[in-house]
Amino acid sequence: MVPKLEWDTLYSAELKSQGQFADITQHVVDNWQEWKVWFKNEAENPYDTPVPGIYDEQLSNFDKLILIKVFRPELIQESCTSYVIKEIGKFYAESPDSSMGILYKDIDKTIPLIFVLS
Repeated sequence: MVPKLEWDTLYSAELKSQGQFADITQHVVDNWQEWKVWFKNEAENPYDTPVPGIYDEQLSNFDKLILIKVFRPELIQESCTSYVIKEIGKFYAESPDSSMGILYKDIDKTIPLIFVLS
C-alpha cells in the first residue's frame, strides 16, 4: 500500500508531466505485484533496476527519482548519488581524499579551515 501523500505525488507527476508518466497510476494499480517486486527488492536499489512496463524507456534518470520518492523515500539519498554518477560522473559523487597534511598547506592565519563531516 502506498501512503496517500506519496500516491498524490505520483498522480501529480502524471498530470503535470510531458507524457512520460502517462497512465502510470493505472498501470501501478493493474500491475501491483510487478511494481511491488520492483520497489521491495532488498538486494538492489530500485533506481538501478528497470522500471516495470514501458516506463523504463520513457522515464529519464531524474523521473526515476520521483518514483523512488513515491515508493521508497528512505532510498532517495542513495538514489540521488546514483543519479549524479550517471549524469555527470563518479568524481562529483565521491568525497575527495583529505588529510591534515594536504589541508594544512591551504590555510594560514587569515584563511581558516572549516571541516564539515556529513
